Amino acid sequence: MLQAVVQDETLFERNLRALAQRDPEMVVRLCWPVRVDHVEIPESGVPLRRGVPFCVPTSDVDSTLIGVDPAREILLLGVGLGEQIDALLARKLPGLIAWDRDPYLLRLLLTRHDLSTHLESGRLRLALGADLVTLLARAPQLAQVWNPLLEQTYRVEAALVRSRVGERRALVGVDRLLSDDLAEALREEGFSVCPVDFDGWALEEIARALAHTAPALVADINYRHGLVEFCARAGVPYLCWEIDPATDRIEPPGCATERAFVFSYRRSGAEAFRMQGFANAEHLPLACNPQRRRPTKLAPGRCPDPAGVSFVGSSLAREARHYRRRFIALYREWHPASPDAEKQCDAAIERCLAEQRRDFSQYLLGDALERELGAFLTSVRSGHTREDPVALLDEVAAAEKRRTYIEALGRFGVDVWGDPDWQDCSAPGVRYRGWAGHFHELSGIYSSDAIHVDIGRIYQQDIVTLRVFDVLACGGFVIAEHSSDLEELFEIGSEIECYRTLPELEAKIERYRAEPELARAIALRGRAAVCEHHTIRERVRYMLARLAA
Repeated sequence: MLQAVVQDETLFERNLRALAQRDPEMVVRLCWPVRVDHVEIPESGVPLRRGVPFCVPTSDVDSTLIGVDPAREILLLGVGLGEQIDALLARKLPGLIAWDRDPYLLRLLLTRHDLSTHLESGRLRLALGADLVTLLARAPQLAQVWNPLLEQTYRVEAALVRSRVGERRALVGVDRLLSDDLAEALREEGFSVCPVDFDGWALEEIARALAHTAPALVADINYRHGLVEFCARAGVPYLCWEIDPATDRIEPPGCATERAFVFSYRRSGAEAFRMQGFANAEHLPLACNPQRRRPTKLAPGRCPDPAGVSFVGSSLAREARHYRRRFIALYREWHPASPDAEKQCDAAIERCLAEQRRDFSQYLLGDALERELGAFLTSVRSGHTREDPVALLDEVAAAEKRRTYIEALGRFGVDVWGDPDWQDCSAPGVRYRGWAGHFHELSGIYSSDAIHVDIGRIYQQDIVTLRVFDVLACGGFVIAEHSSDLEELFEIGSEIECYRTLPELEAKIERYRAEPELARAIALRGRAAVCEHHTIRERVRYMLARLAA
């Protein structure tokens, strides 16, 4: 959500007036709309950015500044809420440049600290986003200090700081699953990777980043409406890797797409892009990063039960509640004259879901919705909204399928990592273990001797999920949902095991609990297959080759 509001108008304006004396362009940039709903600042507790702490505790500030040369100008990487800035300015440094990727954090800084004297004198300067590329050209003259918490979050920038900014540059979208891995693979292919927050920056800031970095390409995870046209106007090739489902429909591009390349983890996804006029759209399966996903040891208390079953993934329950409400709202807009529109729609939804519940091994919901609500679906699809109403309810069925399967597997003892809605799963034997940290901890979970199960979304029975690649890369044994892609990518029964129905999954869990050595042998061959043929670097090399062809 982009907003142009501030918290403390008086202090903010005072700081902006001072900043305008030295850097009027930055004043304009800080007044552009920015995303605000990704930051939580409770009155008591730890401030969070996308669920991760970003402020250095007061007791730790001095330790982050050990070794700072008071005679040199400092480049502070990540402003937090200004805790390090106050400490640095108190040291009488010759100058301080405070940089952050997130314009909202710079805005918060100016609403919470009176920095007007330092800004007006030029002793404190602000930098944002792609300004980092220019600043790094001065790296020998600047002493660098990281906000240690944001250094862990701004991993793409941290890698750029550690390396030399070269002439061959790629702008890469950040803060999405696999975006760090995409950036790493591009670096391995010789690109200097410059991050862009396509969700959080104003269009003007994105355009500025393009102009100031002169990239050879723009690469992103998942398709964003308008970005292909944006790149076309800038004359920059666009590369997109679709790895997640979307609930909106693809629209015809408003530009030529000869230099736009879309790769979808679903064959049907690639076909949908081609049907809308994208010249270069093709299927490309997911993959893993063996440097990130590898056999890892966890403390015993965090490991799954080695004699049980493990599942890591969202319950999808929150999304299901939201999308169901949204479907009903669309129906009410379509049928405003009926006072019972919501009840009628909800009853139709229940009839369709009841049909799907009879067999979660095949996707039935789409046809059921066409029979029950065909006129409504046709009207919505011919209207102006991008939302696909069937895709909204697909998420509801996906959530129900996951919960049904997990509850059934409770008799084996199943450890579940994911969102707190899993706690509502009260079936005997289901143990909710909390969130799984995406990096070291997730690799440790997948490396355990438990039987890892793959439960995909019910409408995606044609793919190999990221979960499967990651478990195999960690040396874990996984029973994956069957798909045509699974048969093409792996030797079933030798490198991986699979199932089609819940009873078949339960039978195979019984079998491999009784034959753990066989499971370990399959896992070993599966890891070898993934590391040789299905890495993110190999996928990126393929995408770059298609772009260059």
